Amino acid sequence: MAPHLKLYRRAQSSSQLKWVVPMDRLRRPLNSKLAWKGLSLDNPLAIRAATTEDLPRIVQMKLEMFCEAGHEGLLDRDASNLVLVDYCHLYELGLAKHFVACSEDVVAMSGAFLKSDIPFRYFESSTYGFVGDVYTDRAFRRRKLA
Repeated sequence: MAPHLKLYRRAQSSSQLKWVVPMDRLRRPLNSKLAWKGLSLDNPLAIRAATTEDLPRIVQMKLEMFCEAGHEGLLDRDASNLVLVDYCHLYELGLAKHFVACSEDVVAMSGAFLKSDIPFRYFESSTYGFVGDVYTDRAFRRRKLA
């Protein structure tokens, strides 16, 4: 670990660990560093593991991602509910986890999923993982959140 970075606990949960740069180690004022990223001291972004309470926003962002990719016309009329039910089930089974960047609301996300389907389900080690649902709200792009 770099000597100028320290790990502080913001909460009891390990999913809410936060890297902090001590003020005396900054080469430029904190205000300019945050302004370069489009943030302010009043409203910095926090990156954390998502909870089931975040799932409605995650689903909304997933559907925005489909629309931006030009797949809006292919979505089921009840796509929002279908995805929410599936994600709730995956979270209960421990087969999905998202990480989110938040200001007042979730503005970026990335998901990790575990699956065991054809053809891998026939292998001795049948589970594989992949990253998906990588999406950043338009207003927060180009800030190295993805």
